[in-house]
Amino acid sequence: MFYEYAITVDANTTEAEPNTQSLKLAHGIIQRIEVQFPIGTRALTHCRLTHHTFGQLPSNKQGSFATDGYIIEVTSPIEFFKAPYSVKAICWNDDDTYPHTITLRFDIVESKPVLFMMSVLKGMAKMLNLMGIKV
Repeated sequence: MFYEYAITVDANTTEAEPNTQSLKLAHGIIQRIEVQFPIGTRALTHCRLTHHTFGQLPSNKQGSFATDGYIIEVTSPIEFFKAPYSVKAICWNDDDTYPHTITLRFDIVESKPVLFMMSVLKGMAKMLNLMGIKV
């Protein structure tokens, strides 16, 4: 399952009073998260994700995702089997003139066996590539 959310953060939205949204997802294993910042944000727009399963992303307490014209990928599998099946996005914007829209994407696999088989197949593909067989 693949989820996408666009969050527009108004100019002068502070970290002390951020734009906070609950993003509804399904249970399973989050295998990839993408945090996309459009060109022009100049790393002034920030986002932090929280849930009791993984705590906070980025993991350091004062950390936040912020960049310009780039997609940040989180590819460490996160088990997502305890309700609530939503992630809180905490966003703010230090830009004093323009609002900016952050796009969040979540790729979720529903079961451990599926994730295991995917990792086996990726490993086999790497092994075949090392042997000179294009996959």
